[in-house]
Amino acid sequence: MRVTSRVKNCDRWSTSCPLGFEAGDTNLFRYVGNSPTIATDPSGLAEIPLVHATTPAAAPGVIETGLQAGLDGGIWLATPDGAGGGASEAASVHLKYSLGLENVRDIPDEVIRDAQNAANEAAKGKGYNPVQRAKERARAKGDFIANWAKNQPETAFRMKAPPNHKGWHYFLKPEAWKAGAPKLTGIGGPGAEAGAAALQQSGVAAEAVELAGRAKWGTRLRFAAKCGGRALIVVGAATSGYEIYTAENKPREVTRQLGGWAAAFAGAWGGAKVGGLGGAGVGSFFGGVGAGPGGFIGAVGGGVGGAFGGWWAGTKITETVYDWIFTKGVAIQ
Repeated sequence: MRVTSRVKNCDRWSTSCPLGFEAGDTNLFRYVGNSPTIATDPSGLAEIPLVHATTPAAAPGVIETGLQAGLDGGIWLATPDGAGGGASEAASVHLKYSLGLENVRDIPDEVIRDAQNAANEAAKGKGYNPVQRAKERARAKGDFIANWAKNQPETAFRMKAPPNHKGWHYFLKPEAWKAGAPKLTGIGGPGAEAGAAALQQSGVAAEAVELAGRAKWGTRLRFAAKCGGRALIVVGAATSGYEIYTAENKPREVTRQLGGWAAAFAGAWGGAKVGGLGGAGVGSFFGGVGAGPGGFIGAVGGGVGGAFGGWWAGTKITETVYDWIFTKGVAIQ
């Protein structure tokens, strides 16, 4: 079973590319960059980015020796948007790989349902500790799926990533991992900075240390953006409160502020979505940037621009409507 299929005689995919902008093309339906005479992609996954979560302390060893099959006989990975839902919160370092996969099989719904039932049964013996129950549930579910996969002829499997079904989790047999010629392309996750420090101390390959350094600055940039966004909200709320307090027509000012905040949040959400897609599309064309960083930069810029633009539009519209209804005495039928 292939992830997507090509429309006959049309040189395009029937569904959008599962790699998104990471495939290096802003047209998610285009087949091999509109060059079918010089390139092919029979599986739709010529290069797929996948993430393996590990702990900061274990990251150097994983990089030096390569990913090895676990106790369940396979290797678990996830797409970048599906990472972070594993059994251990300590696995905070996301090692990003690019590899080729063919004939990836979707795990049947009935297998996932049976695995969930097995996970629920396993969690019953862990008392009321939510952390322990979550770990046991994830472990039991993974073991059930791994045991099922061992008896299947395919070597690569995937399922929607719980709990919000965003992204995918992959289970690969060792032969699929080896055949995919994996290449380490980045290091991220909440523990990227701790992972970078561990890599620098261990003396692993300079390339890995360089990737970790990029991840460290990326983590700091995201943290700064998050703090900056919260600071803007606090400053904006204080400013709104002061403007309401000093306004002569307080009902009008309250209405104006509510309209501005509602439009600002809507503008920030829409701007972040559009900016993220645009930034990912632009970044995918530049090897030094990439779709991930490009999307983040675009989302931040779009979100900030959308927030200010929404605020301005919201306050102006609300003022106009308020004056039209109340100041000029227009009756509401």
